[in-house]
Amino acid sequence: MRMYVDGIFQDFLFKYGLGPVDALIIRWITDFMNSGHQRAVKFVNKKTGKIEYYYWVSYAYVLQELPTLYLRSTRSIARKMKKYCDAGIFERQYKDTGNGYLSCFRFNEPMRSRMFKAKKTDTLKTEKVIP
Repeated sequence: MRMYVDGIFQDFLFKYGLGPVDALIIRWITDFMNSGHQRAVKFVNKKTGKIEYYYWVSYAYVLQELPTLYLRSTRSIARKMKKYCDAGIFERQYKDTGNGYLSCFRFNEPMRSRMFKAKKTDTLKTEKVIP
């Protein structure tokens, strides 16, 4: 069995009931958040008073960028993002623009490290190669 699907541990995907489509969407969002082309939105944490940055994710843009997923509506992306938030992968905030709401997300950092980083005990199993 492969250890990763699109850079995400398969064990992590199994644990949270996610599949390869989910792995591709999460990887795309990760790359998008790190690209410098994203729109950061400031929110003040009500508990700590600290400023936190979330990133606006346009569901229509996700569909445009990943047409091979064969997802037909922005609602399908919204449901997937809700699933990721419920699993604790992302944290979500809504920003009222006056003309509607922006769905803004950021990674839950402890979950991000479990998704992408190997533990010291994780090793790849090698199989005997037949010449």
